[in-house]
Amino acid sequence: MKTINPNSKQARTVRFHEAMARMGFTYAEAETLRLAEKTLHRWAERECNGEIEREEKTGKVYAFSNSSGKRYEFGPRPRDLETGALKRIAATVEARNLRELGPATKADKPELLLAYHQTDPRGCALYLVKKSDIPEGADIGSYYTRGFAVCI
Repeated sequence: MKTINPNSKQARTVRFHEAMARMGFTYAEAETLRLAEKTLHRWAERECNGEIEREEKTGKVYAFSNSSGKRYEFGPRPRDLETGALKRIAATVEARNLRELGPATKADKPELLLAYHQTDPRGCALYLVKKSDIPEGADIGSYYTRGFAVCI
């Protein structure tokens, strides 16, 4: 019988999907969140490296030349992958929350989850945090590390 190295990517992937299932996500939803996290992570790396920038006033994304450092204002703009990934995350977490709430009684009230996008490219880009772990009126950005990192 072949044993699997517990630190292999295969073993980490299995543990990830088991943890997501315990939180109430289907396999497909877990994959959607995992792939969206990878997209957000790559996006944060590109922003940090100065390859792309989002204009605050208009929300438009611009690419930068590596040689001159000037912004490409004309010609093809890079696709805005960040907005799409954030929409997929919101829809997936909302679907899970609605499914988990279902016909629950007060005794077995399920936990609502919130998604937090961490924009620092040095770590995981997406965390799932129980709403009950965040004090009333507090910013989720101060408590996201109490949540589950959606990355392998």
